[in-house]
Amino acid sequence: MILRQLKAGTALLKISKDEKRKIFETDIETDNGDVISFFKAMEAGSETDEYYSQSVYVADVIQVAGDVDNLKVGDVVVVDYMADSAENKVAYYEGEEKVILLDVNTIFHTDDKIAFASMNSRMDTYTWRKGDVDTQSWIYAILRDGILAANNDYVLLEHKNLTWLAETKSGFSFFETEGDMVIRKVIASSPGSGVKVGDIIVVETYALLERSVQNFNFDIIMNIDILGSILI
Repeated sequence: MILRQLKAGTALLKISKDEKRKIFETDIETDNGDVISFFKAMEAGSETDEYYSQSVYVADVIQVAGDVDNLKVGDVVVVDYMADSAENKVAYYEGEEKVILLDVNTIFHTDDKIAFASMNSRMDTYTWRKGDVDTQSWIYAILRDGILAANNDYVLLEHKNLTWLAETKSGFSFFETEGDMVIRKVIASSPGSGVKVGDIIVVETYALLERSVQNFNFDIIMNIDILGSILI
């Protein structure tokens, strides 16, 4: 199904039933060639942290608004887990497959908003400032013709494990962990990020979001998460 007209700045994405099935089932081939499916986990309730990890984060672009120039029909995109779990993003269903409508780019406030002094607050306070994020895009990365790209407002980084097994000279094994800030290489960047592929940047550990699509494994950050670049 194609909608007659999309809201400006949005795209229709399809989440396939096969991607959903991969979360809960795994296929094992027996010695005689038969394929048996096993359930990997039970669904968690919405009040648990595991709830969102049950959601699909890969979708296919099936329609884009006329003003969108960084997405094309046929692209594969990496999206936030919330895109699959938020019912208000569902445009319609095609059988067991879900079609969602998302904003392609992050929307920023264009002016300041001040909450003036009142009985509840004795001082004027800013609700938000010009340039603060209004609505963050849930589309992080784009895979097109085997090339991985960052969606606007995001940067993709080379993934490295934050914890690894180390060994002392005496043979004692222990786990080594990176600190609160890490150094990573840029593998894809958006135009407004101020960095390019191959740059080495500093970022806080909490900002890293690991994702995989096809043969790519990478970390995602927002442009505003970049603390600085390292000259090499």
